[in-house]
Amino acid sequence: MCGIAGLIVDEPKQLGEIGRAMSRRLSHRGPDDYGWMCSRNKVAMYGRESHPSQAAEVMLLHRRLSILDLSDAGRQPMASMDGRFHVVYNGEIYNYIELRDELSKLGHTFQTKTDSRWAKMDSLVARSPSTAQP
Repeated sequence: MCGIAGLIVDEPKQLGEIGRAMSRRLSHRGPDDYGWMCSRNKVAMYGRESHPSQAAEVMLLHRRLSILDLSDAGRQPMASMDGRFHVVYNGEIYNYIELRDELSKLGHTFQTKTDSRWAKMDSLVARSPSTAQP
């Protein structure tokens, strides 16, 4: 299983050291890949190797154990197609092919074939009435 972590702070602060510590604690959960997302004033920054040097209010971390899709397309944290939503996820979506087919029939297109992309982000955004307005 993958390892995930998140942090929200009241005021922007340097989260790099905290991110490094959390990542070390999760390293046994995801040996295949690592990624982070930090956000400040709703502007997202992503990284794979080093940790953020800018101050941020939100941090998401992901340690990946690749099972279904071994490509880089399954990297997390992942953003919705419009960049509005971000997610880290641990687990497998067993019916992602059915969800993909259902959304394709509604006219949605997708960039990857990962279960993460199909089900977690695009499916949720497409189905949510709250995404109709910014």
